[in-house]
Amino acid sequence: MKKTILLFLFLLSITNIQAQLYDWFQTSTRPCITDSTVQLFQYTHWDIYKTLNDEWDGPLDSTFCGQLDANRYLDLSAFAQDETIFIKYRFDDPIQQSFNLPSNQLFSGNLIGSLLDTVDLNYGNNCADGLCSGVLLGIEIPDSANTGTDMRWYQGNLTEQLWWSDIEAHFCVPSEYFNQNEIKEIIIKLTIDTAGGKISFWDFYVEPNWWGYQIQDSFDVFYDSWLNSYDWYLYDHILVLKSDYTLYPNLAGMEYVDLLPVPNVDTPITMNLYIDMYSSLIFQPFVQFQGGYVLNDSSKRHHYNIINNGGNICFPNWFERIFKNGDNYIHNSGTLDFQGPTSCMEFGSGSKLIVGEGTTFYYGNHGQGALALRTGGSIDLKKGAELIINNRLIFYEYPYEQTPRQLYMELKEGSKLTFGKNASISNDKSRDGTMKLNIYMRGGSIDMSNLDAHSRSLINLIYEPTQLIFKDNIKILGNPTTENLRFSLTAAKEGTTSVGLYALDGKTAYFENKIHQKGINYFNIPVHSLTQGIYILTINNEEGMFTDKMVIVE
Repeated sequence: MKKTILLFLFLLSITNIQAQLYDWFQTSTRPCITDSTVQLFQYTHWDIYKTLNDEWDGPLDSTFCGQLDANRYLDLSAFAQDETIFIKYRFDDPIQQSFNLPSNQLFSGNLIGSLLDTVDLNYGNNCADGLCSGVLLGIEIPDSANTGTDMRWYQGNLTEQLWWSDIEAHFCVPSEYFNQNEIKEIIIKLTIDTAGGKISFWDFYVEPNWWGYQIQDSFDVFYDSWLNSYDWYLYDHILVLKSDYTLYPNLAGMEYVDLLPVPNVDTPITMNLYIDMYSSLIFQPFVQFQGGYVLNDSSKRHHYNIINNGGNICFPNWFERIFKNGDNYIHNSGTLDFQGPTSCMEFGSGSKLIVGEGTTFYYGNHGQGALALRTGGSIDLKKGAELIINNRLIFYEYPYEQTPRQLYMELKEGSKLTFGKNASISNDKSRDGTMKLNIYMRGGSIDMSNLDAHSRSLINLIYEPTQLIFKDNIKILGNPTTENLRFSLTAAKEGTTSVGLYALDGKTAYFENKIHQKGINYFNIPVHSLTQGIYILTINNEEGMFTDKMVIVE
């Protein structure tokens, strides 16, 4: 069944008019939250406070009373590094006192503010609540017994904006099938990195997705006879819906939405789901894709690739997108928006995170979310691709595996694996804590400078062995050549290699000292400006010297 919601422009206009008419951050003189005898200039319906444990609901710091200056800014210059300030909505305004979101709809949450002077906040995730600076949104739903309530948490990191507002936190909010999806908590959290500057907030809203969206609880992927493939193109915003209301949405009540080829076939095939520019894919909590059963055989399932060509995939907190048995995520452009520290992509048993040729993929916005690799899972970086991991990387086996296993990948020519400043690696859940990521260094590079010692110890770099005879470590890749002279060099350690190209009369046509890394290195020497003919190539470093004739043709 496919369900579609059309959000008419006049409804959106009403929503936005209401948001503009309501001043979320109106100001007045109010008593301090920890000392009612002290009157301060504050946001009327928000409390500004600190806690003793830097958690939003921790014991209040009675020595602190938050206030604004005459221009509605909070002065951050008086705070020290790592100090945390909270601004919490009071829900005491008759106009904005209750927020019950309609069931099974997609909402966007935004917090917008302004910066004055230099404001240096910690935008990472290495803080209490898994969030250093951003907004926490708590939505109350019925509990699994339907006798009490439970809380869903959504969050968005603050990021500095350059084009229309100074600072913003954005997050997706998919309401669930319950009649009660009531916003109960709105908390802004600010953690100081370097003291200084001022910050002010002027708008907050949770509203239906502006451009409209579709809701789907089943996906038919049709055969394309021209391309001889099963392809599904996402040009819209799609909310993947939980349709089985007998499954309470938690880890024990995960619902799997089948991707089914049409027409179905009796052998496993791979379907492609393309996420195009300006479109997005959002899942309700505890909903996932899986390949549908092959025709007349419930023991085998089809496979699928999710291919991001410029869109966005939004991962609510508690969300784990599992790829296994040959299902892959292929990233050519676009973003992954992790909404909390427990939102995650997991790859195992023959599945891969694939980064397309020439693509730079930032995985983990300010440290949010995680990347999990299980036995048989891997990362595939195409030529010229770079993967920047800026959150948690986790290794572990499957529960049924009784012996420790290892993970493997390779870094090919021009590819690069980089760990950002919020990156960390853990194998605590692996058998005996022995699982590592073994990386074959085959012309690519890795930057582990931001990792701590323990994280670095969980990466094992495997280099091609060097040969005793120096010339056997060099391979000329194309001779004769026209545009570029290409060769590979396998080195025993890092160092400098001198590359020279000489005409037969001894004149220097080209010379350069090049930095090489341990293992395989690939070099491109431009020769298109040289006249055709025979040249002498020399390659020289502390490990030896190589000489050969090269032919350049037009």
